[in-house]
Amino acid sequence: MLKTILGTILEEMSGECSMPNIPTPTMGGEVWWNDLAEYNGWRLQQNTLTQHARILDPDDVRRAWGSVSAMKQQFLMIAGTGSRKNHLF
Repeated sequence: MLKTILGTILEEMSGECSMPNIPTPTMGGEVWWNDLAEYNGWRLQQNTLTQHARILDPDDVRRAWGSVSAMKQQFLMIAGTGSRKNHLF
């Protein structure tokens, strides 16, 4: 049952989705997370087990989480527009 629920959640997250978020302090993702991009202390990270992504602020508080593609879009909004965004990923 739990395996089915987890599979459903991961399948839904594989599309472009952003999940509801409660700002949550983290330990910075030193174990289960890979940094995909960084901008002014903000980090886009991907989980090595589930492959979902999250955005951490400069104080390592989770500000958003969901699919990698949805988090890339949100991260680009944080970074702003212009030529710099093309070099983030």
